[in-house]
Amino acid sequence: MFRDIISRLFRKEAKAEKTNAADYMCKYVVQDSAQLGECISVTGQKLLVKSGNDILAIPITAVVSTSKENVVVGAFDRDEAKKNGGEWQASSTKLLVFDENGMLVKQ
Repeated sequence: MFRDIISRLFRKEAKAEKTNAADYMCKYVVQDSAQLGECISVTGQKLLVKSGNDILAIPITAVVSTSKENVVVGAFDRDEAKKNGGEWQASSTKLLVFDENGMLVKQ
């Protein structure tokens, strides 16, 4: 009994790693020496990367390393990342509509 109590006191608990968004934000995302885009946000366990006209939601598990300027990623499903990024963009942005005079139309 005493042995169990002592072992529980010194046993390391498995802690879920917290994602620190500052490690990824405003950095270029690179894969195989090619720049994919810039990390604009971190949501859940995904990096949101502005890549041309698309938003890619790249799983954090694909991150190989980070530096002061870059986030290096390995293999990930690009089609899935593009789909998830598009869903995030649709759910978090609002389309603005303007009239012929350039005035914002209230919706």
